[in-house]
Amino acid sequence: MGRAWFLKIYSLFANGKGLLASLAAAIGFTVSPVLSRRAADVGVPGLQLALVNELCKFALFVPLAFIFRVPLRGNDWKQTVLMVVNGGMRALGGTLLVLSVILIPPGNVLAISQGAAAPIYGMIVAWLIMREAPGWPNVIGIVFQLTGVAMIVFGGTPVLDSSTEHSDSTCANDRNITMEPNAACNHMG
Repeated sequence: MGRAWFLKIYSLFANGKGLLASLAAAIGFTVSPVLSRRAADVGVPGLQLALVNELCKFALFVPLAFIFRVPLRGNDWKQTVLMVVNGGMRALGGTLLVLSVILIPPGNVLAISQGAAAPIYGMIVAWLIMREAPGWPNVIGIVFQLTGVAMIVFGGTPVLDSSTEHSDSTCANDRNITMEPNAACNHMG
């Protein structure tokens, strides 16, 4: 029954594969900062969390290149240069994302970089390079997105239930720089 329902919904959309993939991506991007913050709260070092995230992306993406037989160069030199520059910028962004996790909690890194900065930078770069003016819906959406990120980042200390073993959030990200536990946070295990 579940499969039939899924296939019926899937068939209603002309671009069903792309639409469902986009919705699944949105769920992933929404859940990732929350899980990152939760992992930091229970003592996972930020650098370790970021590196595992990047390795998982790589491990899941490489098979797609083989499945869809994606060529590694464009039809002409301009396409190839654009692809290489794009890849370099993505690699630089990923590297800086990992480095920023050393300095601030991973959930905040993802909320700021993907939730706050990405849409603003995207709007500015689209205007500078492509002369694409942002519409009011985009601007309003960015304002709502920034408000949500501010609520996450500056929202205060989360209320923890009694089943969690941690109660001191000052020790949640104590292993980021040295990968060794902070002496004051020995209770983190």
